[in-house]
Amino acid sequence: MSGNITQRSLIKDKGLARLGDSIANLVFSFAVSLVLKRPEGVRASDRVLSQALVEAGLRHMAPKRAGSDLLGDIAESLIASAWLNRVIEIEDAANIVASEFNEKDLQDRRKGDQSAIRGFRKLLEQITQRLSTQLVGDQSRNP
Repeated sequence: MSGNITQRSLIKDKGLARLGDSIANLVFSFAVSLVLKRPEGVRASDRVLSQALVEAGLRHMAPKRAGSDLLGDIAESLIASAWLNRVIEIEDAANIVASEFNEKDLQDRRKGDQSAIRGFRKLLEQITQRLSTQLVGDQSRNP
């Protein structure tokens, strides 16, 4: 599946955000499992994803008054779009996120969240770099 990715579709397509939620959780679980060297199932919170989106310089993709839920949905939509368009594979994404973690970070929730934000920021930066030729529309304007 491929096609043009628009700013509007990243905001409005709830199916894309739901798929991205599942992919983000898989990527995060895979990343944590790599660091801990044992299987773990964890969730990537909207707070972590929204902060990663902001830190990646992508806040402009959302309406001005968007809260962490919508920002998280946009991050999830970007992740899903990248995967659907074969821009990034799950294993690559997990390795990018895991590169910001160490085992000690995962023992402290605050440090773990900060590491997750850094990891997802790095992932979103990679995705937007790779998707830059596929993003269409004026991103400086909110729908």
